[in-house]
Amino acid sequence: MEGMATVEHLKDVVTAGVAAPSPDNNQPWRFRWEQDRLTILLDRSQALPSDVHHMFDLLSAGAVIENITIAATQHGRSTEIEPLWDPDDPTEFPQVAELRFSAGARPDPLAEAIPARCTNRLLYAKKPVPDQHWEHLRASVAAFPDVHLHITADRNQLKALARLVMLADRFRFEYPAFHAEIFRQLRFTAEEAERTRDGLDFRTLALPPGSKLLIKALRSWSLMSRLNRLGLSRALTWPSYGSVLRSGGAVLLSVPEFTFVHILAAGRAFERLWLAATQLGLALHPLGSLPIFIAHEEILDGVKLTPQHRQLARRLASRLREWAPALSSRVLMMVARLGYGPPCRVRSLRRPVESFFE
Repeated sequence: MEGMATVEHLKDVVTAGVAAPSPDNNQPWRFRWEQDRLTILLDRSQALPSDVHHMFDLLSAGAVIENITIAATQHGRSTEIEPLWDPDDPTEFPQVAELRFSAGARPDPLAEAIPARCTNRLLYAKKPVPDQHWEHLRASVAAFPDVHLHITADRNQLKALARLVMLADRFRFEYPAFHAEIFRQLRFTAEEAERTRDGLDFRTLALPPGSKLLIKALRSWSLMSRLNRLGLSRALTWPSYGSVLRSGGAVLLSVPEFTFVHILAAGRAFERLWLAATQLGLALHPLGSLPIFIAHEEILDGVKLTPQHRQLARRLASRLREWAPALSSRVLMMVARLGYGPPCRVRSLRRPVESFFE
């Protein structure tokens, strides 16, 4: 095995790879090892209905690639990445990229943060994040020049962003397919989470006591839609508003065009930023509703949305560009809040590494 010294080294770097984040912890990856090449593929069966042309799955694949690249340096290996994605590939497991390893890399210090990184949905302190930390985070994505990092720590700016996030989260409660997606991914008990080792362990959501009974009752779309007429969807998104306010700041990642190369770069950049934040002792919580539902209107031309929700998506996009004019000609990839918070109480699980190989 020329590129990777031993099978154990290969398993080690792939273990680091699958520690990457994915939308609702859907883990949509497969791997193939042959003739000294590691091919990363997407598993379409894991795709979420709310995704847009696999945008979030490909962001996640970028994070997987970045983790593998970082972990390989611990074994003295550098990684060459060849993009393979074909948007017209109809197969169940389309190829994303091929990785080749060669000797001659220095250890990347971010490797130690890979097992420590987690999604922290708890409330953070309003303590300001020092300017030097923001600059460190900006430097962490500098290797990806097409990925723009917009940082805001201004309290008034955060209030405006919080309103946008709250508005975007309504989609998940007001549209049948996206509502069903929530319950497809939720794991209500520790036993269920252990059995599937994917999805959203309810304990990671940081919801108040008694929430589980309410959420379970809302599995019925008929009930949910009736209660939405009384304003339930708006009430359910108020915690999103509060969580952004209870943060030290927020970051937004954008790219110039909606292309595979740019999406993959954004996924790699976001993972490096998250690992760098972890090393700085900062908690991070991705806020995916805003980018994905703007993409539904701007990339899919609203074909999956009702007229009412198309109007809502347009309003979101317009308000976002008013809030951050620098994003006017760019594609929003991800939003996240950061700050100083308590440690994660429960961590999302991963399926066994062996299960990802063809």
